Amino acid sequence: MSTLLKIANLLIVSLLFIIISGCVRSGQGDFDQLIGQFETDQPEPHRIGSFLCEDIISNHAINHFQFAFECVKGKNFIDSNQLDISLVKYKDRVEFELIFNVSQFGEFPTVYNRDFEKKELADNLYIEVKVSNKNLRKNIVFRSTEHIASDSTITFASTLNLADFSSLKEGLQSFNLSIDTRYASFFRVLSSKHAIMAELKFDFYVPPIYVSEVYFNELVLNKSQVTDFLGDNDWDDPTPEAGIYISYRDQTVIYSHSKNSFSYQEKLAEKFYHLSESDSIRIAVLDVDYGFNASDLISDTILPIKSLDQGNYVDLPLDMVDKLLVFTKFIGRVNG
Repeated sequence: MSTLLKIANLLIVSLLFIIISGCVRSGQGDFDQLIGQFETDQPEPHRIGSFLCEDIISNHAINHFQFAFECVKGKNFIDSNQLDISLVKYKDRVEFELIFNVSQFGEFPTVYNRDFEKKELADNLYIEVKVSNKNLRKNIVFRSTEHIASDSTITFASTLNLADFSSLKEGLQSFNLSIDTRYASFFRVLSSKHAIMAELKFDFYVPPIYVSEVYFNELVLNKSQVTDFLGDNDWDDPTPEAGIYISYRDQTVIYSHSKNSFSYQEKLAEKFYHLSESDSIRIAVLDVDYGFNASDLISDTILPIKSLDQGNYVDLPLDMVDKLLVFTKFIGRVNG
């Protein structure tokens, strides 16, 4: 191999290393990004081994947008490892995770509890996250209160779903995410002392959003088939808890069940948001278990939403099911 060819190959490998290294971290947050972490409806990641530099650069741009945000306030908490932020954008949602390193918080303040007329140690962390956009009708607010263990971290995670974006027009939108934490007592008396405050800015492409409704009425399991299928899987009572689980893209729409019965009857109706007129929902029948036992899937199917839009209940045929009355109602686009 000639010297020039060796140098050229070395330069290509070096370029790839720089690009791939850039893929591993993006934005102001301190979090790991897995190369090629896409859902099935996102562009398929190109193989690094193909050495197609232009494809890797394009893939890097997709990854950067998917994970990117700008810290506009409180960057000192990130730099000092008191706050770790992860934000990931998908086609139908934005997931974020905040990790607070409470080992650096120091001494806890005290608060006065008026109900008990005494002071209390504020050794809990009240967390409030607000997401705003100039076109949102109102801010989206998430709250939680967690106990502070001096040598540990506190993780707060949540998701912005299609319902949160349903009042916004399709297109690229800018959002602010503000983080406010305060010390609080066991009885939720808030201190005036703030632990960590920060604010992020991120862009998200709001997709076309549609809304539909799904209705459930009755479920009857085939007793002999289900008994043979499940066996003796419950020491307390072998009778299953017949359950209905309806979901859209892993988002629960309806989930309910009986108590020790092969049948379950209750009128349930829920509205849900989705991405297109041709979308599908998953309908699953379960034996619901408790505690550490996972629920048993008896039967399920994936159907287009419009296929069940019959104006009345449809008896949906499923394995090991004698009766399943459901139907949907497609309403239409909400942000067109």
